[in-house]
Amino acid sequence: MAVLGYGMAELDFSCACGAVRGVLRGPSPKTGMRYICHCDDCQAFARFLGAPERWLDRHGGTDVFQTAASRFEITLGASRLACVQVTDRPLLRWYADCCRTPIANTYGSARRSFMSLILAGFDPRACDRAIGPPAGHVWTRYATGDIGRVRQANVAAILWRMASRMVGARLSGDWRRNSFFDPATGDPVAAPQRLTPAERLGLDEGFPKRA
Repeated sequence: MAVLGYGMAELDFSCACGAVRGVLRGPSPKTGMRYICHCDDCQAFARFLGAPERWLDRHGGTDVFQTAASRFEITLGASRLACVQVTDRPLLRWYADCCRTPIANTYGSARRSFMSLILAGFDPRACDRAIGPPAGHVWTRYATGDIGRVRQANVAAILWRMASRMVGARLSGDWRRNSFFDPATGDPVAAPQRLTPAERLGLDEGFPKRA
């Protein structure tokens, strides 16, 4: 597949066991923003899935690409999709229930067309060619180890681009094209599991938080 600078026609996704597959269409720095998130919720999600060392970098970061939800399509194994809420906020964290590979974060309704695609299920070299390196790191107060030299991403820019995509998708009707939600009802295709405060506390136990 030809690559002109950054950008490719598509990137292939596969969960660890291959039962769930998907494709990200038109990936490039212009169609989304790649960054590393160190927030405590992302780290709790990785611990919920088990073997967090597989999904997080050495500083507890999650490599994500924030883009329009319509660009990503599940092409195989949609029945294996599952999601969890690790807090009482309406953010759904999607994964493959066959092997517990993380896939993406979305809001609780397709009408708020937001998606942070977790890059653990993509080929790292293909990601670098298509979307370039991460713009930086966010929520580093929760990072582990020495992070003094990491580049900080512009959180305001991330939020602005996210809001712009959400508004554009709502106006155009593009929000209906979302593999994680029923196009007719806008409801999640899998019933969300909501962690109890005790379950979340168990995930956070022993996890150091920076002031």
